[in-house]
Amino acid sequence: MEARWDTSGTGDPKVPARARQRHTFAAHVFSASVTGILLKQLRFIGESIGAFEIAALGCALYFIASNRRRALASDVYFVHFMLLQLGAFCCGAVVSLCFFPEHFSPREVAATIYTSIIVLGWVFYTEGEFIDRVRLLRNYLAIYCAAVVLFATIAYPIAPWLWYFDVYLGRLMGLSDNPNQLAGLCVFGMAMSAIIVDGQRGIRGADVGAGAAILIAGLMTHSVTFALSIAVSALLALLVHVWSRDGAAHRFARQLFSFGIQLALLGGLLILVLFGGQIIDALVYLYQGGSAKGATRLGYWIAAMGEVASSPIVGFGPGGHVRVENSPVLQEAHNVFVELLLSGGIVSLAAFVMLLTVVLVASVRYRAPSVVFALCALVILGSFHTVLRHGYYWIALHASMTALFLVSRRDLEASPSEESD
Repeated sequence: MEARWDTSGTGDPKVPARARQRHTFAAHVFSASVTGILLKQLRFIGESIGAFEIAALGCALYFIASNRRRALASDVYFVHFMLLQLGAFCCGAVVSLCFFPEHFSPREVAATIYTSIIVLGWVFYTEGEFIDRVRLLRNYLAIYCAAVVLFATIAYPIAPWLWYFDVYLGRLMGLSDNPNQLAGLCVFGMAMSAIIVDGQRGIRGADVGAGAAILIAGLMTHSVTFALSIAVSALLALLVHVWSRDGAAHRFARQLFSFGIQLALLGGLLILVLFGGQIIDALVYLYQGGSAKGATRLGYWIAAMGEVASSPIVGFGPGGHVRVENSPVLQEAHNVFVELLLSGGIVSLAAFVMLLTVVLVASVRYRAPSVVFALCALVILGSFHTVLRHGYYWIALHASMTALFLVSRRDLEASPSEESD
């Protein structure tokens, strides 16, 4: 099966065999640890430190120190983006320490620096082809998902800790302490799977098994965000795929999609006209804590806007910054855009939005539906969950950028030959 993206020649052929073995071993440990960092029930050393956290940090530092490969343009841009974010967060933390001490959290600052090192370690991890590195990450996650699904269902009487029970239904949470964290990992896994399938120009048997394990685990979390992110992202990716193809069948599909979009917009307007009052009442009900979860994400977002004015440029640094009624602890906003605005100010938010916009527009231009799927899934996930300190989120963003860069480079290299023909 022909690979769509070729990164051969980017490694260093002069690396000794023993060094390559060390690098390969570190690659496996690192790939397993990216998933393992979120398995909070396995943190036996401390509340925030476990074997996976130490292993991931060691491997990341090893990759950063030992990398000899000439960086791709996407790597350079992403490293600059990460350093800008980290700088804005640190400046915000200094502002909090000096003027708003209730917003300053040394633990969150340390966690942010740690996550940045992990993500930079992934960027400098260059063993083998890009598609193989992505596949290795996805496979370890798939093994974990398959294990927790089978063990939680077959051995349920002796494994109740794999489930999270709220008022009515049990939700699979694996070895984490929250089903939403497992759902986030599954969104990450589906995004990486899309990049793999597009990159290798086809689906292999292992891809079917890995994707099924990740999808089933995600659905068993009963996460609305997981279902929404996968469904909407798949629809948008299909739309880009159909729009980028020629032929009568695809022209008919484009017309059908256009009609469907117009029909959906018309239906949305009719719903607003007929049920606008009820929708507003429902939003107010949620904001006032009318759900079983009490203060909701909508309430967090609205409350967060009142805090931004105190430090709009660089924010308050990492941590919770939202004041919630009946809670002495400042809460996180559970929205990546709002949290970037609170943690790194306009600097962080503007950089993130610009990066997303450039990559998304380019992915449509270069007909990369896998990148569209990955980016949309990440945006939807980040819109409802806290992801700033989750390394897998930023790793998936970098993988999407790299996939897009390789697609564009392939198209540019193919253009002269096409013109000569």
